[in-house]
This record gives sequence, structure tokens and C-alpha cells, in this order.
Amino acid sequence: MFALFLIAGVAKLAELDAFWWTLVREHGLSERISTPASILVPAGEVLVAGLWLAGLDRSRAALGGLVLLAVFSAYLGVQIATRAEPTCGCLGVLAEYARWMDSARVGIARNLLMMLPLGAWLWFGRATGAGSVS
Repeated sequence: MFALFLIAGVAKLAELDAFWWTLVREHGLSERISTPASILVPAGEVLVAGLWLAGLDRSRAALGGLVLLAVFSAYLGVQIATRAEPTCGCLGVLAEYARWMDSARVGIARNLLMMLPLGAWLWFGRATGAGSVS
């Protein structure tokens, strides 16, 4: 799961202009919002993946992963509610290989499945003291 965050973040960072354009044109975000989002989203994905994969702070990585997935899922839910065709810039330059991600329902289901082990790790890790967020 965290490898996917890493791949998605690096792919977006590899072509920031294309990701920015996707946010503006396909997602309908304003240029004012798209500019910081085009940097913060992939940077957050890489940060969360790096924290987890390096074993530096898995509690914060799990929490960050939950937040990212919840935000992505909420956005896909808005697309469903407004009947807008769901779009996804999830994998940046690798997007042509991931057209299946265009379905908002599939995206939400995938994100919920990925949130379960993160939440369980935080919950059970805290019970044993291993997952404390300080």
C-alpha cells in the first residue's frame, strides 16, 4: 500500500505541470487551489510512504495515509453525488496504465480497503503502546 503511495507521488512529481493541468482541466479546481495542491498532494504521498517504508514513524505514516485516502474518497464521493464523470490523476505519468481507477466507486472501495489495515494498525498498535502518536 505504501509502495503505491510512493509510486503515485513520484509519478506526479515527475510531471508537475501535467498534474496541475489535470487538477484544473479535469477536476475543475481553480488555478489558485491547484498550484499548492499539485505540490502538496504528491509530496504528502511520498512523505507518508517514506515514513512507513523507512520505519521512522509508522504511526504518523498510518495516520497520514488514512487522511490522504479519506480526502481522496470524499472527493470521489462528491463526483458521484454531482454525477460528474469520475477522473483520477492518481498515478501521474502512469495514468494511461491505470484507466480502471477512473471509476469513483472502485476508487472509494479501494481506499476503504486500504484504510482498514491502517486503522487496525493504529488501534491495536496503541493498545500495545507500539502505535503511539506523539
